[in-house]
Amino acid sequence: MSAADLLVSLNLKLKKKGIQFFLTEHKGEVNDKLRQYGAQALIEEGVARRTISAALRDVHMYPPYPLVENTKEHMQLVMHAQNRGINEFEWAYGSDAQKYMLEYTEKVIENLSSEDIQNLSNGWYLEHNKTRRWHKLGHADEEVLLYYLELHLHEVAEKLGKRKQDIEKTLEKRRAIITERLKKENWEEYSQLQTRLKKLEQKMKKDKPELYQEILKVREQIQKENKEKEDS
Repeated sequence: MSAADLLVSLNLKLKKKGIQFFLTEHKGEVNDKLRQYGAQALIEEGVARRTISAALRDVHMYPPYPLVENTKEHMQLVMHAQNRGINEFEWAYGSDAQKYMLEYTEKVIENLSSEDIQNLSNGWYLEHNKTRRWHKLGHADEEVLLYYLELHLHEVAEKLGKRKQDIEKTLEKRRAIITERLKKENWEEYSQLQTRLKKLEQKMKKDKPELYQEILKVREQIQKENKEKEDS
């Protein structure tokens, strides 16, 4: 029995006892080995988490954490742990991250109902849908997921029987929320993500110019509506 098999077995035993097991703070290469030796379930079930703070989020524990010694050094350590959890999807899947993100997007679309769309805007759906292959996405990962959902905007609108403009408004609402959170948590990571998203949008502009123009029009409409609210 390999070490990977032992970890899978341990996870099952602890789960039966109602104990949630986590593997955290390890290099991404360890996840490659887990997949290589047939223990991918540990990644998909959210057992492997990049940081302790990410694992704590899964059991509904959020910062600020109660510390025995609430010193400046302790708080810096906590914030550092939070920031390193932002690009967790790539950490978990390595070079296969894009492949798995596409699969994840397809699963979300496949199981999305009209009742879910508003829950998607506040993040509830991604955390509670029964078919998820990932527990809580980091903010940067969720931004990328929103981009992939936009690529399937026509498909989502047709499936839900809603206007494309309304679906895009929902995605933009969610994007605005997580963008603000990411700005506050880590400006450097936010800047890196914006650079990445610009590249993705340029790709959309090249590959799907009509869709790109549709999305731009919706964004302009949202900006106009927000300005009118501010002025009123």
